[in-house]
Amino acid sequence: MQGAGTGDAQGDSLPLGSGHTFTGDEGIKELLGQTRSAQDALGLVLGRAYLALEQPQLAREHLERAAESHLQAGRWTEVVDSCVELARACRALGRSADAAHWLDASDAMSVSLSRLLPLGRTRARCSLERGMLLSQRHEYAAALQQFRFAAAQARAVVASLGTQSGWTPEELHAAEAAVGRVLWQQGDLLEAFEHYSRAVALVERLRGRGASSLELRAAYQATLAWVYDEMIQLLSAMKLQGIAVSQMPRQDSDPSFWSGLGIAPPAYWGEWGSFDDAMVHFSESSRSRALRDLLANAPLSLGDAATEELWRRRNELPSQ
Repeated sequence: MQGAGTGDAQGDSLPLGSGHTFTGDEGIKELLGQTRSAQDALGLVLGRAYLALEQPQLAREHLERAAESHLQAGRWTEVVDSCVELARACRALGRSADAAHWLDASDAMSVSLSRLLPLGRTRARCSLERGMLLSQRHEYAAALQQFRFAAAQARAVVASLGTQSGWTPEELHAAEAAVGRVLWQQGDLLEAFEHYSRAVALVERLRGRGASSLELRAAYQATLAWVYDEMIQLLSAMKLQGIAVSQMPRQDSDPSFWSGLGIAPPAYWGEWGSFDDAMVHFSESSRSRALRDLLANAPLSLGDAATEELWRRRNELPSQ
């Protein structure tokens, strides 16, 4: 390439504003490579976004392109993640065979790369998705095995990073709730309650995580409300089955679950005299969380009666 008007033998320079300058054909190739890399990353992000928006066909299209591009570039972690998300999209589309194909691909790569890359969370997501697929086929025993494996993988991630921070990956509460769901379907409601209690307690610890504003915090918490909703449905089923309040587990039957996470074991059954009381508690825990956070963190003027009344009602909310 000739420099415009100068005949510079070194070719044109392409300044990119960050102290980086690409020169000539090789520079253009590098620039195009970085552009493709950004597009590949965006494909995975867009795929997940479309899944969240319940548009699995669009998600699948973006994820297939992302998986192929990451594979060609040798970005193995992104390839494995793309395969898991593709399985989610295919399952949502009712394409069970395709979903199983992508999960098999993710498993095979994860096992091969596990000595080189930290793929514990990805393997947990893969097992969660495979368990969902098996549940759809009513293969509950196999699904339960996958969900338990996902929980074990998520706990191993915590162990590898250290328990001092008390951080837990989101895959853990999802796996515990999934275990509870299968046990419920199998008729073991008391053990199901224990696993749902784990999930709820873990969700409580995720409160406010990753949120840069109160609005984002409220939106994030809305994505976790399903755990409380399923707990309420389980309690309703236990009430209809005639289970006595005295039979309800007060704490975890396996103390090592919480000690392995570096967390003090929470109480599972509060001072509730009935299942109705417990259902009200979990409903309030889910619905009032955003309001309590807003009132606890936002500066309030007590100059008018309406604000005073709101503040009074906030203070009357039960402590969670």
